[in-house]
Amino acid sequence: MPVILSQQHDCSASLVDSLKSIVKDLSAENPAVSGLESWLSGKGLLELWVAVFNERNIGFALISGCYLQAIVVHPVNRNRGVGHRIMDVLITKKPDLQLMDGEQNRWIIDCYHELSSKGG
Repeated sequence: MPVILSQQHDCSASLVDSLKSIVKDLSAENPAVSGLESWLSGKGLLELWVAVFNERNIGFALISGCYLQAIVVHPVNRNRGVGHRIMDVLITKKPDLQLMDGEQNRWIIDCYHELSSKGG
């Protein structure tokens, strides 16, 4: 069963719980944590894209305008290609997607350039 990525507009208690479990091991300074808090509070104009596998939320991405703000995968699902799949779908659905200025995460930079050079 493939990882499905879809944009979320509404917020349920179960969604909040699952998203918070995805970032539970990250510091408060991580863009995924601060971006998630911003999306949950309704502040800012962020898009939330959630990755689902076997009816479980296993990762998400946050987009601000045409910029990828954050991408994160649940700790038990890391290093299994989920982040790559999220990036692949985002580049396909949002061909104008760009990295934030000053992006420091080497994996995000390399994955973005690999997939965008292939056209998604």
